[in-house]
Amino acid sequence: MPSLYKVAKRYQSAYADPLRLAQGDRVTILPRTSEWPGWRWCRDKNGKTGWAPEAFLSRTDDGAHLSRDYDAAELSVEAGETIRPDVELAGWVWGTDDRGKTGWIPRDHLEIPDP
Repeated sequence: MPSLYKVAKRYQSAYADPLRLAQGDRVTILPRTSEWPGWRWCRDKNGKTGWAPEAFLSRTDDGAHLSRDYDAAELSVEAGETIRPDVELAGWVWGTDDRGKTGWIPRDHLEIPDP
């Protein structure tokens, strides 16, 4: 993973109130198709729903538990901005923009800047 990405095309967050989960939280995995393999639509104990990466889910007979803390916040970005990535997972990058905001951005909206 590079130390910096440049935003190649604008991305607008689709979720104003993202799912936020702590390690050990139990979720129910719901049937919903995603264009992004490796992501599952989940419902937390309070009824809130959102996408969670399958890599962070430890499945059980009655659902799943989170293997680590997780925040589903998406980052709205404009072309030309720079992003410092922390995690790249299943077609998405968790990163920080120049204003210090963090969130997920689709990897196909990012490019490695020219040196």
